[in-house]
Amino acid sequence: MSKELIISPRSERVREELAEAAAWSAYAAELRKALGAAIEKSGADLLEVGGLLVSEPLPEEHRGLRNGAEVRPPQAIGLAEGMAAGRGPYCQLAAPGRLQIESGWDGAVHLFTTPAVAADLAGFHGEGVTFLWRDAAPEPIEVSDPVDAVADAGFWARVAEASERLTLVCERWAYGAGCGSFRGKVVDQASSW
Repeated sequence: MSKELIISPRSERVREELAEAAAWSAYAAELRKALGAAIEKSGADLLEVGGLLVSEPLPEEHRGLRNGAEVRPPQAIGLAEGMAAGRGPYCQLAAPGRLQIESGWDGAVHLFTTPAVAADLAGFHGEGVTFLWRDAAPEPIEVSDPVDAVADAGFWARVAEASERLTLVCERWAYGAGCGSFRGKVVDQASSW
């Protein structure tokens, strides 16, 4: 997938207040319409849940949600709207090779898709939303020698040996009721040691 579409609220008040803003419902309606079109044009009957992050028990309508679960488009759209509203649960929704939906900041949703789907969606517009198209960032490169150890003094010494200035540390852990992962912490060794 080489194209990214960022759908975000046009209104600054909606970006700041999210679902508490008076104009949220209009933005949410346009967001649902755009997400539905993207899912339909991607030919996705189901989207897989990944990277699920929850900090409290899931509400009844999301009780079966877990990493690897497949959801139908209406539930995927509801999940994406909940993420944009700041309510969660937070996750990635993917139709592998065709579409990936992720939460952004300030009410935004990021869609990663193919050039063909991007071309089908290119004319999409709305009054309360902005659509920003860009080339998607390249896929992360595999780490050749990952460190798989507890982050104690020995771990940080090995990290310091592996790099002279800037190191990307990918942290992963599970928490809550068997669901969740977190990635990405940048450490500037010059100021850390």
